Amino acid sequence: MRSPSLAVLTCSSLLSAQHGSLNRYHNSHPLRERARKLSQGILVIRFEMPYNIWCDGCKNHIGMGVRYNAEKKKVGNYYTTPIYRFRMKCHLCINYIEMQTDPANCDYVIVSGAQRKEERWDMADNEQVLTTEHEKKQKLETDAMFRLEHGEADRDTLKKALPILSHIQEAQSAWKDDFALNSMLRKRFREKKKALQEEEERDQALQAKASLAIPLVPETEDDRRLAALLKFHTLDSYEDKQKLKRTEIISRSWFPSTSGPSSCSKAGSVLKKLAQNRKPAPAGSPITVGGLGIVRRQSRETSESPQHAAETSTSEKLQVSEGTTQDMPTSPQDCSQETAKTPKTKEPQGQTGGCQDRPRSSSGSSQEAADPQDTPHPYTLNSSLVADYSDSETQEAGREGATEEAVRERVIRFAEDMLEKDLKDNRSIGDLGAHHLLERAAPTGSKVTVLTHCNTGALATAGYGTALGVIRSLHNLGRLKHVFCTETRPYNQGARLTAFELVYEQIPATLITDSMAAATMAHRDVSAVVVGADRVVANGDTANKVGTYQLAIAAKYHGIPFYVAAPSSSCDLRLEMGQQIVIEERPGQELTDVNGVRIAAPGIGVWNPAFDVTPHDLITGGIITELGVFTPKELQAALSTTIS
Repeated sequence: MRSPSLAVLTCSSLLSAQHGSLNRYHNSHPLRERARKLSQGILVIRFEMPYNIWCDGCKNHIGMGVRYNAEKKKVGNYYTTPIYRFRMKCHLCINYIEMQTDPANCDYVIVSGAQRKEERWDMADNEQVLTTEHEKKQKLETDAMFRLEHGEADRDTLKKALPILSHIQEAQSAWKDDFALNSMLRKRFREKKKALQEEEERDQALQAKASLAIPLVPETEDDRRLAALLKFHTLDSYEDKQKLKRTEIISRSWFPSTSGPSSCSKAGSVLKKLAQNRKPAPAGSPITVGGLGIVRRQSRETSESPQHAAETSTSEKLQVSEGTTQDMPTSPQDCSQETAKTPKTKEPQGQTGGCQDRPRSSSGSSQEAADPQDTPHPYTLNSSLVADYSDSETQEAGREGATEEAVRERVIRFAEDMLEKDLKDNRSIGDLGAHHLLERAAPTGSKVTVLTHCNTGALATAGYGTALGVIRSLHNLGRLKHVFCTETRPYNQGARLTAFELVYEQIPATLITDSMAAATMAHRDVSAVVVGADRVVANGDTANKVGTYQLAIAAKYHGIPFYVAAPSSSCDLRLEMGQQIVIEERPGQELTDVNGVRIAAPGIGVWNPAFDVTPHDLITGGIITELGVFTPKELQAALSTTIS
């Protein structure tokens, strides 16, 4: 019995023998549907787009290499080479595109339905060997002289191209060793990757230093050229500025004339009255401090000669009666402007609140001038130290033959020495506090984030700062990650002064409101809180700008070290506890008004203390002085030999 497959093969063989092929039996072309228009000379083929075109129907771009079913038809000859035309339908619309071959230029041309996207390759412009044209080929075959001349030109071209060809051959030989080539490429990759990582680290450091939240663009040659055009001039040294300031002070008269511009000012009127009340000294009599109008304050325990006591009493009475605070700013705004203009020429002080915190008595004079010992305001201790002159100045004034210039030189030198000492103490506070804070909060060598309050920098001291001095030292050591400074209501010393110093020093910092401090400690990884102090008493209680107390409470709750930075001159061991410090209460208008505009509801009560007292048990980090960092319990024993 035969199998079915064998029967099919036998049938196919019989049909092929009878009709010649299966296509002839079925009366079909071997190309099937592609040959349906073969009687018209048209064959359907797969046509690949030779270059990029724009369709005239839908205006879309059709890329090179897109394939279509196209109708191929012979339309002519170029010499003996046939010219074919291809007709196809756009796949994005109903438009038909016709193209044909161009044997003369070895290219395709568009007949209709599209436009070519001009991206032609110019062989001559790209130094590519040009193909020989048909006419030149015929001439080379028939004209011997032309062939000879053409050969000479080819040899000249070859001679010029030999160096390039040799270089290409050497380059190709380098690619033969796959292992060496791979090693070279991997080495270049590692070097490039390392350079990119270093550049990214530098950019991140710059962004953190300048508090930038924008991406940095790569440096260009134009940037380097522009930077080379800039010239930076070094500022005068501290000694040069000191000499210039001394020259200005010496050349300026102590008692200006009535026609001078200073006579119209409040300070000028005080000096004028001092000069009018000063009795002329007899010829040959020694010059005294009181005779020069200089006020010398001393503690009550210091004994004085009757003559000097009378002079001091007369001068102090004159100072209080005439109102020595008339030459001081009459408003906090005036004070802030004066402070910002002369941040490094202030007399050394330990307070951090600034001069706007000084109270005024009803008569217009400061309470400090009225009674520097009996009214223990937070700022009184250091303010009284500024006006105390040493016994050597008094002896110099009473010496036989002393002149006004000699006494004035002594006073200026004494003030400059105080300025230098305060600056040196501030730097010691900054360095000691920075190292102690790092040992406590970042023993592993990581960077720290610090929160501070009010202004304790160059605008409140001789030029470096106490609490802000600690931050400066951390920044100089490269161990500071970020700083959060409070705005310090109601006068905004943090927003106006501290923020200004941080931006000027290019220290990464963020300004927050006073009410955000606890949330900042909870969510911004604060390592330590560092504040200043206007006064530190014997048991370690600290008076500072209002708002410090709540920072200490929040810091202790979150387990964050709380530091107080203040010079030893701000430590008053005569007071046993913070309750003995009289806290000044400021006018309610400072809270209800902003820039003279009322923002609070009329009739609302206001309590506006300028300071608050932080209990010593909340100072968990320590009290930073120029002598060292002490716990509140160690402070009295450490400073008892220094402060009397």
